[in-house]
Amino acid sequence: MSYSLIILPTVSNDLTEALRERVDTGGALLAEITAMLDKIRERPRRYPVAYAQVHRALTPRFHFAIFFEIIEERTEVVVLGVLHQRRDPATWPKR
Repeated sequence: MSYSLIILPTVSNDLTEALRERVDTGGALLAEITAMLDKIRERPRRYPVAYAQVHRALTPRFHFAIFFEIIEERTEVVVLGVLHQRRDPATWPKR
């Protein structure tokens, strides 16, 4: 069973900032994040809980963390943030 992805508007800001910082590798970064979102959509429970009910998936090459919640009753995954792992992880719950 596949889940629907709901991507919050703040995630667009996260991605825009990340792509601006990595002009030379932006295409590869976007491809890696897209591939990880596909994996999350297929099996969201495989990723550990990082905070309360928020799960975290890590990209292997560019070291980004994708934070998301699973809404089982609607078979949805809500993507809350995409942040580089060097950034303070406490920034996404404040949104």
